[in-house]
Amino acid sequence: MRLDRLRSALLLLSPLVAACIGAPDGYEDEGLTDEAQLAFSITKDMLTVNESPSGVNTWPKTVTWCLVGDHAPHVRTPADPVDVQWDVSWSPSDVPSSGPCISRTLSEESCDSSAMVVRDSAFHTGNTADPKAHIVYDHRASFAILPSSYTVPVNQSVSLVAPGPHGTRHCDGTGSFVWQIKLANGTWQNVSSNVQTLAVNNTTPGTETYRVRSTHQNFVSTSNEIVVTWVAPPAGCTIGGVTYTNGAFNPSNKCQVCDTSISTTSWSNKNGQASSGVCKSSGVCGGLITSSCAGSPCTSDLDCTTICLDGERVCGGRLD
Repeated sequence: MRLDRLRSALLLLSPLVAACIGAPDGYEDEGLTDEAQLAFSITKDMLTVNESPSGVNTWPKTVTWCLVGDHAPHVRTPADPVDVQWDVSWSPSDVPSSGPCISRTLSEESCDSSAMVVRDSAFHTGNTADPKAHIVYDHRASFAILPSSYTVPVNQSVSLVAPGPHGTRHCDGTGSFVWQIKLANGTWQNVSSNVQTLAVNNTTPGTETYRVRSTHQNFVSTSNEIVVTWVAPPAGCTIGGVTYTNGAFNPSNKCQVCDTSISTTSWSNKNGQASSGVCKSSGVCGGLITSSCAGSPCTSDLDCTTICLDGERVCGGRLD
């Protein structure tokens, strides 16, 4: 009898107890279970992201993620904040926080800044498969390409590289950019579009100036000017204390020459061939059309019985 009376009393009291404890964020009816011990999902809808300052040309920017929505009732007062464990994309996992927010300061565009709640001191567990991502677009009016100047011999190529995002598609996959060259009258002329690396060369001494113009979401950004100066190469090479004229062959390796456009202190491979002591030629000699000539130049007429089809006499025998 006493047991029946106790069961009846509990049934009458259960609605009052549930009202005092509070519903578990609308996820399920906990009944008399201690809500603080139940895990529930903290989704993207329970996080807000703010970017400050919001001005497109004001940097650095700070991105802040905060717990909101159904989880807000569990955030305590400033004097008694909830302890939150955040998992973020820019530093080690499980970043502790004394409050419901976490921030990151950025100096340029970021494509993968994200944060999610792993757990909090109320024993709630976040949905670790659902991070809240935020993209910060870089709309600064100008940006830097380094180095800003080059001095190289004529006929030597220089590779100019535009940094992302201005030299690549932005985080959203849109935008365009173009390399420009500065004309004598001070105006700019497009030379190459949507190419991150621009190779420039010059056969005569002189100076050229380049820049990148990037357009994204109707905002235009312009790089600094990059000045490339081509100079006449030295008259020869000084190798091992001996000076050789430009074009002179290495006495101990006929496949190497003094090429001042490449180096003035060491031998360079002739025509880009391997310096194995036997240079490959594109022609054939001796009437052996199935064999290639090898070696250049000839040291004697016995090295090659005829002139190769490319007009060069060659030495070192033939390559099968």
